[in-house]
Amino acid sequence: GLHDSVAVTVRPGAPARLHVAGPRDTAAYVGAQLPALTVDSLTDRWGNATSAPVTWASRRPDVAALSVGAGAARVQPLAAGRVWVVASAAGASAPGATDSVALSVVPHGELAARSAVDAASGFDGSLYRFGLDGSGYRRAAAASGNTTGVRWTPAGDRFVLHQNAPGSMTDQALYFVDTSGTRSSFATAAAGSSLLQAEPLANGGGVAAVLSNYYNSEIWQVSWSGQLVGRLGPAAGAYDRDLQPAVSADGQLIAIYSNRGHVAGTGSTLQLYEVAAARLTDLGIDAVHPRWSPDGQELAYVYNGLEVRDRATGARRHLSTLPVGGLALDWSPDGVWVVACVQGALALVHHTTGEVLPLAFTGRGGFCEMSWRPGS
Repeated sequence: GLHDSVAVTVRPGAPARLHVAGPRDTAAYVGAQLPALTVDSLTDRWGNATSAPVTWASRRPDVAALSVGAGAARVQPLAAGRVWVVASAAGASAPGATDSVALSVVPHGELAARSAVDAASGFDGSLYRFGLDGSGYRRAAAASGNTTGVRWTPAGDRFVLHQNAPGSMTDQALYFVDTSGTRSSFATAAAGSSLLQAEPLANGGGVAAVLSNYYNSEIWQVSWSGQLVGRLGPAAGAYDRDLQPAVSADGQLIAIYSNRGHVAGTGSTLQLYEVAAARLTDLGIDAVHPRWSPDGQELAYVYNGLEVRDRATGARRHLSTLPVGGLALDWSPDGVWVVACVQGALALVHHTTGEVLPLAFTGRGGFCEMSWRPGS
């Protein structure tokens, strides 16, 4: 019946796990005022809350500087680039007593993009608009009839896309959507034919678009009034399929994804059509979604990642070997950045260095195609 007891005080151990509060990955413009970073939790290896001095560091002080005080760190975006901010607990007993958050410091710009269809996430293929830092995020137009091929017009006051033609479940037609979300008919082909994949022309003469029917597909010019002006690309024979047109700024070169020169059913390649010489050259690579830079001197496309071809020399450069998906590419108006779908989210890729700036806020929407608003 005898007993005794001893009081034991268990003190927290050395810091082993640290967690920074707030978003893990975000985007901001140069000079933006961002919320201060703070430590959400600091524990020992058994999960007991502990305390210790925390230091903060910017892995790229040329991109973002830090001001630290009162247990928090404030990030000051300085230049476009990708940076990690790291918090570390002094006297840490394990590598896990550090944490980091990522920041993409992005150039100013606005995108129009189409979301994936994912009922679980609440996305239905609608069109959205947002700044590259995530500001102004809003639905621009509801999904309707297989909407795809989103491109801003040169004035930046509306975008053009294709979807089911009026009264048809198979033919495609071109439509406008203005900045208020109002959709209106732009151009419709004859019954049994489709107009799709419109690409605004730099000369203001309308768009280059695919005119497709059961037998073949050609590249045609469509005026802003919706009239078929004439064929821009080469005449198509039976079952020739020219798709994904990209016209250089001077109108002299048209990049297409085409099955010409291939045995039926064996695939397509990236090809260049010289308008003045009426000459088609097969580049011999299965590259998709070509897009000329604003000055017409570089051609970007998806091939084992993201690649750029120099117009004058034909030299090819890999910008990124990261998985690039989606249905489109686009360039920034100044020709410095290419926007693409990289590893499931939209990202900016620098046209010379290949630096990738993920726009992590777009990952949830599964945005698979996009267009950079001119002048933004």
